[in-house]
Formats: sequence, C-alpha cells, structure tokens
Amino acid sequence: MNARKLSDQLSVGPAITIKDVKTLAGNGFKHIICNLPDGEIANQAIFSQIKKAAKKEGIEAYYIPVRHGPMNADNVAKMKEYLDTLEGPIFAYCRSGNRSTMLYKAANRGEGGGFFKRLFG
Repeated sequence: MNARKLSDQLSVGPAITIKDVKTLAGNGFKHIICNLPDGEIANQAIFSQIKKAAKKEGIEAYYIPVRHGPMNADNVAKMKEYLDTLEGPIFAYCRSGNRSTMLYKAANRGEGGGFFKRLFG
C-alpha cells in the first residue's frame, strides 16, 4: 500500500483493500476518507466493507465520492469540514490518490480567498 504524506494531518493513496485497513490502523491512522465511488474499479472493496473493517480496527471511515471530472462544491466543503474537525492522522484514497490530493488542495485553498474560494463561495 502506497501512502503519500501531504501534511502532518493527511496522507493519500490509491484504492485500499480490507487488509490495508489493518495496516493503516497499525500505522496510527485514526480516520479514513474514501473518495472512490463504489463500483468505479473492478473488484474494489466498496465503502461499506471498508467502513466495517475500519470500525473493527477502531478507525472511523467517511465517504466523499468524487467522480471523474470537476469536483463539486459539496465535495470540497465536506473535505474541509473533516480536515477542520477530525484529529489526524487521516488517510484519504481514491483510484490513484490524485482526486484525494486535489480535494485536499481545493479545501485548503478555500481559506486563502483564491480561485476555489471565488468558485465555490
């Protein structure tokens, strides 16, 4: 399992398996954010399976599915809410980790009054 650290609070990576949840717990992650819509890739663990496995490991799991194409304001707002309220470390994943990275960046840019702040209000 690949994890790329974006901040002290958040790491991102590609789609995870049920087995990976145990690894994440062993590495001290307290929360998982799934940005991968159910059924996007063959044989993926759907969110309800990840959530159930996470609960067994003492990790909370959250679902913010981001489809291919532009993310929407609700995706950004929900990610920002979680980043502002959850105590890390947090692991977010999607198909490759790119959408999770972009969502993180969009949520953080909103504070600075930049492009995403103007776009999403």
